[in-house]
Amino acid sequence: MKTMKKLGDIAESPGFVVCLSAFLLTLGAYLQTVEIPVRITSDPSAAEQTEIMHAFWPLSFAFWILAFLFFGYSLVLRRRKSSTSVQLEKPFLSRSLTAAIVFGVLTLASTFLPWAIVSAVRSGQSISLSGVSLIGSNYWAGDVMYLVFVSSVIAILYIPLLAFIEKRRTEAARAFLLLLSGIGIVGPIMSVLSTDSWSYSVSFLGGLLAKFESPGIGLLIAVVSAAGLIALGISDSLMMAR
Repeated sequence: MKTMKKLGDIAESPGFVVCLSAFLLTLGAYLQTVEIPVRITSDPSAAEQTEIMHAFWPLSFAFWILAFLFFGYSLVLRRRKSSTSVQLEKPFLSRSLTAAIVFGVLTLASTFLPWAIVSAVRSGQSISLSGVSLIGSNYWAGDVMYLVFVSSVIAILYIPLLAFIEKRRTEAARAFLLLLSGIGIVGPIMSVLSTDSWSYSVSFLGGLLAKFESPGIGLLIAVVSAAGLIALGISDSLMMAR
């Protein structure tokens, strides 16, 4: 009975619900990047033909819907407990919270700046590719940019929301959100740096092949932001361990 009561208390904790919503949002974004070979021939006697597809997108949208529902539920819990909860132990706009929001805004802004400098094989000229323009290009270097947008949302919206709705100590939940946000940015960064050959579309040239030359200013800003978010998460974790 005590175990069930503890589980019920956790389920009704606004901080837990916020973390669950952020996790489902990130998981949905990740599933948007997963491509698997899917059989496209219906005749069993015919030679098997497969095509690489985003087969998990229905599950991804289901996770996003659940994430928004839990997001709304966290606000309901906040209103329900607002009359009985204690006051905030720390100022709402603490230095840690402000830093997380700044890193989130910088990450979001970095997607509109050059993430990669590539040399076009066909024309021999260098082209700057922003984080937004990477979407739809190479698999890991393009689709995982959705993780950057989700990670920015977590830093800009979810972490302040946690401080607003949860009146008690929030180090554990905040550390989880900070680490989740930072790691979600690191994946796209590593994918861009590890991509040698690029294939993307240019409106007046059609398909274009290119080679990676150097990281752009947007990627460097994202590196600093991800490192800052992870450092804040580790700092909160160490505070809990003391």
